[in-house]
This record gives sequence, C-alpha cells and structure tokens, in this order.
Amino acid sequence: MTDLLWGLTTKVSLVFLVIYIFSSTKMFNKILHNRKFTLRDQLIVSMVFGFMGILGTYSGIPYMGAIVNNRVIGVVVGGLIGGPVVGVLAGLIAGGHRLLIDIGGFTALSCGISTALEGLIAGLLSQYFFRSKNKVMFGFLAGILTETVQMIVILLVAKPFVDALILVRTISIPMILTNSIGIALMIVIYQNMLKNSDMQGAFRSEQALRIARETMKDLRKGLTVEASQNVVKIIRNIAKVDAVAITDRDKVLAYEGMETLGFKTGDPIHSNITRQAMEKHVVISSLLNMEVKIKNKKNLSVVIAPLIVNGDAIGSIKLYSLGRTKISLVDEELASGLAMLFSTQLELSHLDEQKHLLNKAELSVLQAKINPHFLFNALNTIHALIRIKPEQARELLVKFSDYFRNNIIHNDCIITLEKELDQVMAYLELEKARFGDRLQIDFEVPDELDIEVPPLIIQPLIENAIKHGIFKHKSSGKVKIKITAFEERYEVSIEDDGIGIDPDIVESIYKMDETTNHIGLLTTHKRLLATYKNNQGLNFETKPDIGTLVSFIIPRGENA
Repeated sequence: MTDLLWGLTTKVSLVFLVIYIFSSTKMFNKILHNRKFTLRDQLIVSMVFGFMGILGTYSGIPYMGAIVNNRVIGVVVGGLIGGPVVGVLAGLIAGGHRLLIDIGGFTALSCGISTALEGLIAGLLSQYFFRSKNKVMFGFLAGILTETVQMIVILLVAKPFVDALILVRTISIPMILTNSIGIALMIVIYQNMLKNSDMQGAFRSEQALRIARETMKDLRKGLTVEASQNVVKIIRNIAKVDAVAITDRDKVLAYEGMETLGFKTGDPIHSNITRQAMEKHVVISSLLNMEVKIKNKKNLSVVIAPLIVNGDAIGSIKLYSLGRTKISLVDEELASGLAMLFSTQLELSHLDEQKHLLNKAELSVLQAKINPHFLFNALNTIHALIRIKPEQARELLVKFSDYFRNNIIHNDCIITLEKELDQVMAYLELEKARFGDRLQIDFEVPDELDIEVPPLIIQPLIENAIKHGIFKHKSSGKVKIKITAFEERYEVSIEDDGIGIDPDIVESIYKMDETTNHIGLLTTHKRLLATYKNNQGLNFETKPDIGTLVSFIIPRGENA
C-alpha cells in the first residue's frame, strides 16, 4: 500500500505539468475566465481534461490486473469548473479510453463506467463549488466522494467479486487520498491562475482609465492628426509599449515608437490584418518576425483594435511590443478596452459636431424667419423719415446696416453677451423709430458681461413682447430687459406690460410643437436646451392684461 501511495504521488506531478502548459495558452486561459461556456468552449475544455484523464491512465501503476491511476483528477476538476456537460464528456473520453485499451479486462468496464459517473457527479457539484468559500477543501471532499463511488462501482461490476474486494482493500486508501489531494492542488493552481490574471487585468484596466482620462480632451476634437499625435504619446508613456499607431480607414494618422518600423504620418495602410480588424470589427493579434536591428532578429507582436463610431469602423489603434514570444490576453484586453473608450469619446465628439450643426441650422431658420419681416418694417420706417427727418433716417440706415452686417459675421454658435446686446440695441433703435413714444424701453444690465451666448437668443423674445404682447391689442407699452449677475449664472428676463401670452402657446413651446406660429420663441427655447447642460430653457410668467415675463438662465464658469 505504501509503495502504491508513493507511486501515485510521483505520477501526479505529470498531470500538474500538463495543466500548467494548457493554462499558459491564451485560448484556454480566456475560456477558463468565462463562466458562461459556449458549446465550442465546452468541447475544448472537455477534450483538455479528458486528455488529462487519459494521461493519468497511461502514467498509472499496473496492479492485480487493474491500473492504479490519477485519471480522476482531470475529470473531476473539469466537471467542477465546467459543469455537467464538461464533466460527462471528459469522463466519457477518459473512461472510454480506459475501456478500449483493455477490452474485457478485469476492471476495464467498471473503471470506464465509474470515470464517466465521476465526471457527472463533479459536474452536478459545479454550482456548489463556485458558491463555496473554501474551494480547495470542496475539491478535496469532491475527490473523496468520487473516488469512493469508483470503488463501489468496481465492487458492483468487476468479476469475480472476491478479486474485486481484495483490489479495493489494497488500492482504495492510496487512490482516494492521493487523488483527492491532487484535485485540491489543481484547484489551487486554477485559483492562482485566475488571481494572477485578474491582477494583470486590473493593472491594465487602471492604465486604460488613466489613458482615457488624459486623452479625453484631445479625442473630443475628433479623429484628427493633431489629436492622434497627442494620444499615441500618452498611450506609450503610460502603457509602456514599444510603439503605438492610430489610423483612419486609409492612412496612418500618428505613430510613436521604434523608428525601425518606418511608419510616418500620412502613410497608407498596407497591413491586411489592420483592414481585417476594421472590416470585421474584431481585435486581431499577431506575432511578426522582422529585422529590428542589423544583427539582431527579434519577435515583434502587434494587437490591433478597431475604432467604432455609430456602428462603423473609422480607424484603428495598434500596440506593438518587442521581444515577445506570445501575445497575452491582458494585452488584447488593453487594446480592446482602449478602443472601446476611444470610440465612446469619438462618438461624443460626433454628437458635439451634430449639435453644433443643429444650432447653426436653427439659427439660420430663426434669421430667415425674422429678417424678412424686420427688413420690411425697418425699410418702411426709414423711407417715411427720409423727407421729414433725413438726419435720423441716415442714422437709422447706419444702424440697419450694422445690424445685418453683424448677423452675417456672427453666424456662429457662440458670441459674447456684449455683442448680443449690441444687436439688441440696434434692433430697438429701429423699433423705437417706428413706434416713437408709444414704445418705452428700460434696460438694467451689469457693467461687465464676461460670458458667451448663442446669437439671437434675446432679440426674438423682445420682438415677441413688442409684436404680440404690446402692439397686438394696445396702442403703447413698455419692455424691460434685465440681466442679473450671480456667482454661478446670469438671469436674463424680458418683461412687457402687454396683453399676456396665451397659456396654449406656452404649452406648445414646452411640448416642442413644430406647428406653432411662434417660431422665435420655440427656436430660442430649443437652442438654450441644446447649448447648456441641465438648462430649463425659457420660463414664462403671465397674467391677462398685465403682461408677460420671459426669463432664462445662462450658467457661468464650470456650470456652462
């Protein structure tokens, strides 16, 4: 019995060597990290642990027409990690092999049956294994259980029973003890493998987040050459890779690293694997042999991840490492994580651009709606003054030309609040000339206006107050423009003493009803919402025959 115990102990080291070799492969490592095995994953894991069971048979010790072995270690560990399907398949592989190499042998059938049964039991225990706090002890106890089942099956199936009983008395303790300890040690190897990989993954994740944080400002500008050049320098500095490249669909946008690769900004993409990564939206890794120095030939590895924006690949990120004999899963996850983070930033950049274009489009719509109406009234007023007040007509014509010139020049999404008020003053000068003393204007504005606003954000509100609030049903009225400065915001209000705005109109503005006739109010409300985060847009306070107060908030500093 002592000899069998010692013999099994020395043989089990071979099984450990095999699992170590397999655990070092990228594919097997990746599979074991994923608890939700696909059918392909289950087949691969089953074959690996089934092979370990076969190896346990071949390294066994012949004894009394039987083989004292470590076959159960691979099968049970496979079942505990992979579940019932893996356990049964690994058991059938190892048990079927045991049956076929000794057809008709004394214990061939019983060992074949018991091996498959051990795999099934381990698979059924899998869910409890992953819930247990001490997985090593769980594996040890599972080994005792499954090996005890094997001894029972030998007693029930092997003939003659007397020989089976003598065999079980001799081999049961060495096999149960050695294989249970072997299973426990295999679980230790499995846990250490996951732990080391998780530590590397956590380190790479921390690197990816640092890179994302430092490149955020650059990537919000889009996938430009300037932004890409800054990004590759940051990646190489933090990730400590030998070279980094960023491409668009056709050419290299930026490269940082080994001069021997010969990449330059603007070079066309020649690599088929780069195009394949972008076309198939997958991360591709490859080992390349190249003459890095004149006399030294070293391995060069590359990981290529596509940059996806709105479902389309717009470029790629490539990480190069020199002297690697293999590409680790962690390297692939770093490239994949960076590509995902960069893609998100580029999508935000795309949204910023879309918002910018939308603001410009809405501004153009607003100008097209306001200008013809205002143009007609202003020209009529100037025409009427030319003969009776030519000097005033000349001054108004200057104001009129300044107003439209500024409208053309400042066709941007943002201008200073001071410029916006200049436009408002020009507009009001023309309206005052038209209505005379019937229109009273009251301004209450701070001396310093250190903020930028969307153009034509105030004038439509004033025009609405004059046109619809005062002169629709009244012969005269007053408009008050007030800007109040607070530490974190400006509050802008336009108040008139007209007839008050219809609540249905206010509701249509809040509901973004495109059919409303009050296009100036609606567009201003929408532009405020689009320009400033967490902005409430326009706020209306009205009472019939008393007037209307329209206000909005412009955030200052970091709140903008």
